[in-house]
Order: sequence, then C-alpha cells, then structure tokens
Amino acid sequence: MEKNIQMIQVKDNTLTLGRVLTMSDSLLGIASNRNCLAVSYSKPPWLEVVSMDGQVQHQFDKSGKSQHFRNPDFM
Repeated sequence: MEKNIQMIQVKDNTLTLGRVLTMSDSLLGIASNRNCLAVSYSKPPWLEVVSMDGQVQHQFDKSGKSQHFRNPDFM
C-alpha cells in the first residue's frame, strides 16, 4: 500500500492543489525545511531529502561506514 502527500500552492490569496507525491508504505514521518521535505522510512530504515517538485536530493541509510542513526523515527 502506498501513501500520498498532496502538495498545495498559495498564490494571490488562492489555494490550489499541486502535485501528489507517492511514498512507500513504510513512511514514518515528514518534516519540511528550506523548500524541501525530510521523509523517514522504517523498512529498510532510511531518510530522504526531497525537493517540493518530488525530486530526491539526498538519501541516508544505515549502510556504509558512517551510520548517522540507528533507525529513523517520527519527526
């Protein structure tokens, strides 16, 4: 089962629907910062930084030598 994020836009005091971003079922939490979304997932544990147009900017996971976290959680 996938989860969706409905983007909205405000322009000239008018609220309109924007893009719909489809996320994996293992989505845990979302935070926004500097026109990007930080999206955490549980299985496998990882974090993505996604631009507002849906492009993945960075991915962080438990693999490799520098493990920044043990398990992402709600933000």
